[in-house]
Amino acid sequence: MVGIKVIITEESYTSKASFIDNDLIPVYKKGKKNQVTFSGKRVKRGLYRTASKGLINADVNGALNIMKKAAPFCL
Repeated sequence: MVGIKVIITEESYTSKASFIDNDLIPVYKKGKKNQVTFSGKRVKRGLYRTASKGLINADVNGALNIMKKAAPFCL
């Protein structure tokens, strides 16, 4: 793929963290237990509820968090 920049990143916690609430997304380290509390949660397949009770598609939330983690300059 000519001209397409690819960024390889680790994506841990991107589905648990709330993009809307600007949750901190920790980096996974083997053997280390993260004591992070996330403000929102997945309420059912494909649906994520934010701290303010807003709803967002869970895949969109995860994708935005991956972008936030790997390429914050894009946001």
